This record gives sequence, C-alpha cells and structure tokens, in this order.
Amino acid sequence: MSMTIYGIGGVSGTGKTHFRTSCEGFRDVRVLDIADVYEESLAQGHPDLHWRTALKVFQGRVLGWLEEDRSSDIVLEAFFRPDGAQRQAIEAIARDVGVDVIWGWAWAPRADCLSRVSNERGGHDSSERRQKRLSFIRTAESSFFRERPEESLASLATRAPTSQT
Repeated sequence: MSMTIYGIGGVSGTGKTHFRTSCEGFRDVRVLDIADVYEESLAQGHPDLHWRTALKVFQGRVLGWLEEDRSSDIVLEAFFRPDGAQRQAIEAIARDVGVDVIWGWAWAPRADCLSRVSNERGGHDSSERRQKRLSFIRTAESSFFRERPEESLASLATRAPTSQT
C-alpha cells in the first residue's frame, strides 16, 4: 500500500486543526504539527526558536515516522508558505523516499485570524507563542489570507485516506 503525506498549510487562525479534526477521512491518520515543536522549545526554556531550527526538528520527525512506517499516511500541519522552505523541505523528503504529497491551503480574512488566535483558550499555546502568532498575522502579506483554489480544503477532503475507499 502506498502512503501519502497530506500537508495542511495556512496562517494561524485559519482553521487547519479544525479542518483536520472535523474531516472524517483524516481522523485515524498520524499527525505532526509544527506548533508542537515550538511549544516543546518553550517548555525547555528556549522561547526564541528560529523557524529554520523548528523546520529541521520537524523534518527529522517526518523522516523518523517514514522510517518506522511507510504504509500509513501522515498529515502535517504548518504554515507551509506556497513556494516556501517548509514545503520545499517536505517535498524533498517525499521525493527521496518515493511518497506523494498533497497540499491543502486553509485561509480566512486577517481580522478573523486575529480574533480566533486572540480568543483561543486552552490548547497547546503558551502566551509567548500566542503573541508571536498574532505578530505574524498582523504583518503577513495579504496573499496569505486568500483562497488558493488549486489547494482547496474541500478538494483535500475528497482525497483523504478513508474517502478513497
């Protein structure tokens, strides 16, 4: 059985996690979220983890999972800027091990993202991390808050593992 990496990208507050957890096709799929890398770094007393360092840790985890099991699909959650380093890194790993990557882009208006992240309660976010996320949302280029029809979440949902039966 061949496996697929499903990459769900978008700015914080666009609904990546909500989409993944509400899409029946992804409920039983292994998940790696780059937010966990940042939170672990904060918990270890390193609040200023550079995104490139976080990406290297994230890549290492993806490779580790692929070494353990190349037959089970993986969902990855991160910003995954179109044409950015995170996507390129995951695509390189996928090429090297011979698996497919399918991208989905979560989007929402900037104001909605700011409101959602500001009003989050609980979860795995520290106050320092939340402030960094809000700062990024405020300054991110406007194209990140637009739909990418070629990477719609509706299309990704139809390609989810249990949707293919």
